[in-house]
Amino acid sequence: MKFPDLVSASKRLVFRRATEENLSANGHLNMKLEQTEALEQRLCKACGFCCDGTLFLHVRISESEPIRAYKKAGLQLMDSPEGKVTMRQPCSGFSKGSCQTYHCRPLRCGEFKCALLKQASEGAVTESNALEVIRETKKTRSRYTALLHQIFPEFEQRPVVSTYRQIRKASKHLSGEALKLFRARKSQLKEYRESLQEALDLHFYDSQGKEDDDRSKST
Repeated sequence: MKFPDLVSASKRLVFRRATEENLSANGHLNMKLEQTEALEQRLCKACGFCCDGTLFLHVRISESEPIRAYKKAGLQLMDSPEGKVTMRQPCSGFSKGSCQTYHCRPLRCGEFKCALLKQASEGAVTESNALEVIRETKKTRSRYTALLHQIFPEFEQRPVVSTYRQIRKASKHLSGEALKLFRARKSQLKEYRESLQEALDLHFYDSQGKEDDDRSKST
């Protein structure tokens, strides 16, 4: 073999090894991305707070999005006081713990990740711990809504997030047994509400979510 041939063979060997290393790295990266995506899907299906009215009253829709397609898919859209299109919460496309319009969902829905999901995706929180946080927060929400609906049956059809600031106003219209129950359980209802809000602030809200999807406004 001539000297130039040895150089060419050496270059080919180096190139082949570099290619194999790149393929291995890309394969590892793709596997990691697939694992992260699978993890996020499991946590989202176990939760649903950003879809069921626990976190937000509405989701803002940009003018560039396919609004007609959203409406055709059955999503409930409305015009906000600022003249912008929003989607009502709870989302009409959310059922049985998952999105039934996943391939025709607003951009904000695809972009949003709660604080807990981000932590789990980055490995800061284990999946089992994240699931435990979700379960405990759901228990806290159930305690709050059970007592809330016992005192205010009309709140059963409202998003949980919309009830926080409406209790005082609604209590002024109570009478009879409902008023007695409210006075007897008022402090407990406040405790449940504050516990739920604390859990949501600590584990689920993120700064972008608070800014983009105003949870304080009522629909």
